[in-house]
Amino acid sequence: MGDRICIRLTDGDRTSPLFYGHWCGISALKDMNDALRDENNGMMNIMCNFIVRVMGGKVQPRSYYLYNYDESNATMADWDNWCWTFDMDEGLWTTTFPGLSDRSMTMGDVDDYVARNGDAT
Repeated sequence: MGDRICIRLTDGDRTSPLFYGHWCGISALKDMNDALRDENNGMMNIMCNFIVRVMGGKVQPRSYYLYNYDESNATMADWDNWCWTFDMDEGLWTTTFPGLSDRSMTMGDVDDYVARNGDAT
């Protein structure tokens, strides 16, 4: 999978901007799960708090991006990397990652996956 990842939230009606992390890898999933557990003030607030977490509170040029879902860069980032989507209504993750793309996963399942693959923060 490497160190690149795309993450987005959906609530059934809306989709958040696509987060593209160039150097964070799957540890970003743990950061998102932590933000989801700690925050419940809406999709955009969760995305903001996730970004602060994943960046460790530090400015890091050329490493992290947000794209509108219909933007051409979002399509390219989504196509070129594994994308993980958390459905806030269902409380489940889905992904395009091979071997996991055929199922939905709970936040605990994803935390376990990150821990098993040695990329947990």
